[in-house]
Amino acid sequence: FVGALGIVDTGTHGPVIYRGSESAIFRNVLGGWQTFFDQKQGIFDIQPDPTAPGTLYIGTERSGVWKSVDWGASWMSSSTNLVPAQVYSLGQTINGGMLFAGTSSGLYLSPDKGNIWVLSSEAQLGIVLSVAPDPTRFPLVFVGGANGQVLRSQDGGWSFTNRSNGLPAENIVALATAPWEKAYAITSRGALYATSDGG
Repeated sequence: FVGALGIVDTGTHGPVIYRGSESAIFRNVLGGWQTFFDQKQGIFDIQPDPTAPGTLYIGTERSGVWKSVDWGASWMSSSTNLVPAQVYSLGQTINGGMLFAGTSSGLYLSPDKGNIWVLSSEAQLGIVLSVAPDPTRFPLVFVGGANGQVLRSQDGGWSFTNRSNGLPAENIVALATAPWEKAYAITSRGALYATSDGG
């Protein structure tokens, strides 16, 4: 299966496409697929760094977050203090200053590009399946969880309020925010919901 997709624009050489499967991450080069990370575990999310071309992060099924700084040719563990092994979602602020990891045991934040992770202090966060920092209005951050739960933070992920109005009791598997516009949620059954008032 394809569990995640990521696209990085290289400029003159065009985009590089990355896809995560149930066992590895693959990179498309000149129309063919290559893999340099094959650890026989699911890849749940791919996050290209918006400020550092060639730098990517992946969230994995059993070993936290991994990082590449050479367009995916090599990978290193980037999970210091990240206790949960399952990382379902990743997000990063547009200036690259804060990295988010949605895990099986809450939301983790890294202010230094994945070197050290800190658990969000918000007690109501359980499993976090999706995370979306607003690209123009940070510290606004949305996170999604089980049973239709969407929470919004106005302080960069340290505290949250419930913004689940109108959502069904289904897992929120993906979130996205449009600049100065709506926030979107996709449920585990494939339904798309939108809000223009922050939920």
